[in-house]
This record gives sequence, structure tokens and C-alpha cells, in this order.
Amino acid sequence: MRSIVAHKMSCFSITLFLVASGFGLINNLSQGGILGTTLYVGGSGPGNYTAIQDAIDEAHDGDTVYVFSGTYHENIDLDKRISLIGEDKNTTIIDGEQEGCTIDLSSENAIIENFTIIGGGFDTDDFINFFRAGIRVTGSNNIICNNIFRENCLGISGVRVTNLTIIDNIFMEDGIGFTSYENDGRPILKLKYFLHNIENNSVNGKPLYYFFNEKDKIIDNWEIGQFLLVNCTNFIIKNVSISKTDWGLVFAFCNKCLIENCNFVKNSLAIWTLESNNNLFQFNNISNNYHRGVVIDYNSNYNTIRYNEISNTFCGVEIEWWSNANVITKNNFLNNNVSGYEHQSLFSNWYKNYYDDWIGFKKPILFFFPKLIYGMPLERIPRLVMPVSMDFFPAKEPYDIGG
Repeated sequence: MRSIVAHKMSCFSITLFLVASGFGLINNLSQGGILGTTLYVGGSGPGNYTAIQDAIDEAHDGDTVYVFSGTYHENIDLDKRISLIGEDKNTTIIDGEQEGCTIDLSSENAIIENFTIIGGGFDTDDFINFFRAGIRVTGSNNIICNNIFRENCLGISGVRVTNLTIIDNIFMEDGIGFTSYENDGRPILKLKYFLHNIENNSVNGKPLYYFFNEKDKIIDNWEIGQFLLVNCTNFIIKNVSISKTDWGLVFAFCNKCLIENCNFVKNSLAIWTLESNNNLFQFNNISNNYHRGVVIDYNSNYNTIRYNEISNTFCGVEIEWWSNANVITKNNFLNNNVSGYEHQSLFSNWYKNYYDDWIGFKKPILFFFPKLIYGMPLERIPRLVMPVSMDFFPAKEPYDIGG
């Protein structure tokens, strides 16, 4: 079990050379050859580097790159087993200036600590930007601790990685996410990609909760900044509000959970399920989310989405990648670019939803016409060029959902 109800481990207890006196200990140990060489960035010392990337390029596995306070406008490629340590997380700033990921961490057994990390992403609204981050991690067994993340497309994004330690970080309108893909096809989704040591992080001043391998738990009226559930069963989540984070609620390999009377507002993506079955989402307010309201993804089957207010979002509900036999019924779809969309999925049941973009409102003569839910071609069934689901009985006025 992993959660942040109690602070079980601090970043300093897992980083030997920071246990005692921080910078002084690093210097003494490195001079003694125990931790390798320390390379300095910024400050006024002779021979100090002016760019973090220059110091990383000169470093060897086992070295430490120590960065003095200042603002460094860089996009960093960290591909060595080193410790990248800032002098003070509030005053040691790495700004990627929206030119890609601020730090691209491809090495294993590296440490990133004591920075403010901003500007991860691209200065564009193109959805390829969706997976750019303050720190994008493609190497396993790394430690990210005691940093501040803000003004990034994503805070930390782990791509097919295992055994990350993410502790004592502050996220402001950012968060943590894990995925097996980045607009690059669909590799096999594995449970191990979601099993990490995540403790004592906050999002917008509220706790970031991460649970795995738990069951039969009730979450009622908790203060939550972001919620990640992995391999959990029979959770009841109600009266919770999650806003202004990357992926508000993530279910990975979770079954038979209830999400009820919650608010998901102004997130990049409100709710995302992966390999999760038989979950019920009802009486929730899912509004003003940038990318998607609800995404039922990666073989997530038999889920039910009903009596929700889904509004002001690029796509209200998306069913994708062989997520089959899901039910979407009696929801209000209001002022979305697209109410619903399907991609590589079958047997979805769209039934009696209210859609403000239904053609029956625009052309009353077609009030008998079903609501069409468009989708992408089915790669495994090439004869079905453009699958279309239909809601044959769209509601003629919005439901009074309350909640």
C-alpha cells in the first residue's frame, strides 16, 4: 500500500549525501572520491559552468551537478546516472520556455532535487503537446524529490517506466501521469508502468493521493489535488472536487468502483480509465476541462457513465482502444466541441443522453434522427471504414442532475 496520509519517507532519507549538511557533505564526499566529482553551475566560483546542460555533458555516471540559485533557460537532456541538485527549490529555476520538455530524463538511477521547473510544453494548442512535461521520464529507477512544478503542460510524465520515487514535490496546476503511449501508436499496457513510490506530494495546496493494490475503501469529502488509483477494487469516491491539474482522476487496472457527486473542473483531462472494468460514474459535474471530460481507454469494458453534466470541453466522452460494451446514458452534453467520440471500440451503448448539438434541435424536421457518435476506422476490421454509434433516443431537454 502506498498513500500520503502519513509522511512515511522524506527525500533526504533516501539520498545519502543530503542527510547531514547538504552542500557541504556533497563537496566533502565528492573530494574523497565516494560520490564522484561535483560540477558547479552558476555562482561565482572559478570554472563554474553557465549552463546546466554543459555540466551534464561533461559529467560521468556517479557525479553530481550542483546548480546555484538563478534562472536557467534550457531544455535539458539528462541521460547519465548523476545527481542534479539545486541550491534552493524556490530560487533555482529551470525554464523550458515552451520549447519542449524542460527535462527529458532517459537515464536510470538519476536524482533530480531542489528546483522550480517551468515551461515544459510547446507554445501551441496542437494535441501533440499533450504529453510534453516539466520532467518527461523514459528511464526507470529514478528519484524526483523536493521540486516545484508550475506552468507546464504536464508536471511529471512517465512513459513505460517502473520504480520511480516521487516524493515531497509541489505541483501548481500540474500533476503526475503515467502512460504507455505518446501519440506513437499503442504499445502493450503493463501494470508495472503504474507501480511507483509516490508520497507527500501536493497539487494546488491539496494532497496528491496514490493508492495501489487496495480494495473496499470509501473516500468521502476529502481534500484532493489529484487522485491516482492502480489495481484497486470496490472504491467509493464521492463529494470530492479536483480542479486545475493534468489528469484529475486516473484509474489503471481498477474494477467495480463508484464515483459519485464529484466535481472535475478545469483539468487537462478529468477522468481517465485504463484496463478498468465495471466502474460507475454518476451525478458528477465534469466541466471546463481542456482536453477530454472522460476517456475510457485501453480495454476498459462494461463501465457506465450516467447522470453527469459534461460541458465546455473539447470532447465530452471518448471511448477508445478496444474498450467495449460501455454504457453512456442520461447525461447532459453541453457546449462541447464534440459530445462523444469512439476510436477502435465496439458495442458502446449511447442511450437517452441530452446533446445540445443534436441535429434534431438545429433542424426540427429531423427530430426523429438519432444522434451520431463518430469514430476512427477499426484497424483490426478493415471493412468497417468509419464506425458510427448512435443514440436512437436523444433527450429533448436537459436532465435535472443536481449533485
